[in-house]
Amino acid sequence: MFSKKNTGRINTVIGADMQIKGSIRGTGSIRIDGYLEGDIESKGEIVIGEKGRVTGSVHGATVSVAGNVEGDVVTTGHLHLLHKGSVIGNVSVGTIVIEQGGQLHGYCHMLKEGKENKQDEKSQEKILQGNN
Repeated sequence: MFSKKNTGRINTVIGADMQIKGSIRGTGSIRIDGYLEGDIESKGEIVIGEKGRVTGSVHGATVSVAGNVEGDVVTTGHLHLLHKGSVIGNVSVGTIVIEQGGQLHGYCHMLKEGKENKQDEKSQEKILQGNN
């Protein structure tokens, strides 16, 4: 399903039968097919599969969502919201694609030239706190 979008190898997979409470931090790519209650922070690609659910913030180099995220998404790279994907929260991205049927319920902040700078960080904080 994600083979064309995958820029590299997935280092960690949280399977459909897994439920995790807690934060995940790392440098490699991760795929969530189960449920995570907590934040994800990775320097690699983050993929939320069709059956994947995350309640918490997602920070990654690139993020693909085919399942559900209830929390903010931050990527200086690319956010791809697939046709069954849903994000309930604010996003701060370099680039974004929302396929027909994909849902974003929140504010979208586009980072200049796909890179964060001091002004973007201040704007992002305001947006994520709901102070636009």
